[in-house]
Amino acid sequence: MSGRSVIEVRGDDPRAMRLARSLHTEMSGRYGGDGSSAPLPVAADARWLLVLGPDDEALACGAIARMADPSPGRPLGEVKRFFVAEHARGRGIGADLHDRLVELARSAGLSELRLETGTVQPEAIALYESRGWRPIQPYGQYAADPRTRCYALDLDDEVRA
Repeated sequence: MSGRSVIEVRGDDPRAMRLARSLHTEMSGRYGGDGSSAPLPVAADARWLLVLGPDDEALACGAIARMADPSPGRPLGEVKRFFVAEHARGRGIGADLHDRLVELARSAGLSELRLETGTVQPEAIALYESRGWRPIQPYGQYAADPRTRCYALDLDDEVRA
């Protein structure tokens, strides 16, 4: 990550919260919302990563939150609030952040990650599919929305080269 650093921060870090608000605003625009409905909060014990530029500007954020484990012994996590600031896109920051989140999930002992994205986010879909995520049935709060695309990544597989 030339000229960038990735740090773990608390979920209430103001820089991460600014990026999460930008994510919400952008998604409201893409999906035709007015921005008045807030996304569900991320679990308090989620682990957040923040990508900082050379001048310590917050460029991207993402979090890993534990999910209920439907299969004993196979701990699950979910990627939450994955976002790269618009002016920072196209420089590989999303791919780098993705890989660091996967490392964080593995170090936390998770066996699988899941995530939700949507049909009007083709760049997100392309990133996840290029990183080996496989489509799964929409789950939880996303199950009834036809614009939802959910994915899973098996962390027990060999580490990507």
